[in-house]
Amino acid sequence: MGNIGFIGLGIMGRPMAKNLLAASGSLFVHDLNESAVADLVARGARAATPSEMAGLCDIVFLMLPNGPIVSSVLFEPCGVAPNARPGLIVCDMSTTELAEARSFAERLAAMGIDFMDAPVSGGEPKAVSGELAIMAGGEERCFTAVAPYLKAMGGQVNRVGGHGSGCAAKLINQILVHVTMAGVCEAYALAEKLEVDLGTVYNAVGMGSASSAMLHNRTGKILNRDFTSGAKVSIVHKDIKNVLAAGRDADMPLPLTATVFDLLKAAKAARFQDDDVTRLLTIYERLGGIAEQ
Repeated sequence: MGNIGFIGLGIMGRPMAKNLLAASGSLFVHDLNESAVADLVARGARAATPSEMAGLCDIVFLMLPNGPIVSSVLFEPCGVAPNARPGLIVCDMSTTELAEARSFAERLAAMGIDFMDAPVSGGEPKAVSGELAIMAGGEERCFTAVAPYLKAMGGQVNRVGGHGSGCAAKLINQILVHVTMAGVCEAYALAEKLEVDLGTVYNAVGMGSASSAMLHNRTGKILNRDFTSGAKVSIVHKDIKNVLAAGRDADMPLPLTATVFDLLKAAKAARFQDDDVTRLLTIYERLGGIAEQ
């Protein structure tokens, strides 16, 4: 088993790296958050810069906030690509624009570096439990090399196709997840307006045709008015922006997704950018003139 590295120890990356370390027994890690790095080092990982990882590792995983940061970590002089050892595979698990993922693959290939886009779904709870859904795009031989490590972090690991296809699958996932989430908040706001108890409504409809992962995962937070972040409004807003960019490039109208984007924009304007996406309930309450609890 060769050396592996992990860059990006945020809400998702930190538990993912912990699972990868537990499965592999060895891991190089990097993040600007020194306490996150110290936590992994205390568990047996070794700290390294991106350039150091590039010369030491066979595979480097990235879990970063957005495409521009991925690009910086990859291509700046002190980054991964200029310092890569022969045969390096970069596996980007961040959520980026489709065009960005394809560009990264093309630029790295010109430098003799293999690339896979492998974004994830499941949120922090699945990152902690190692049960993420992982959607990979890239060459079959690279997937074969990376798959054992992905399985340490994911319960469902699938190669969707060539470069960019993992990113495409994640964009589709984000439509299904967050249009549903907006629908949950809209429905609960109507229940409030009609003076129906939310917990009672959930018990009445939750096991029927209205059942969904987002309904079950987020109802507890809504009932408790707990808007602490599981999926930040700002991050989801960025993800939906990526979806709309792909739709625009493909000349595909996405009217429901565009509405969700505007609701998230309203949530950001209300200074809810660091709260959970369930803050959309508050936006609906304000639209409906419902007194906030």
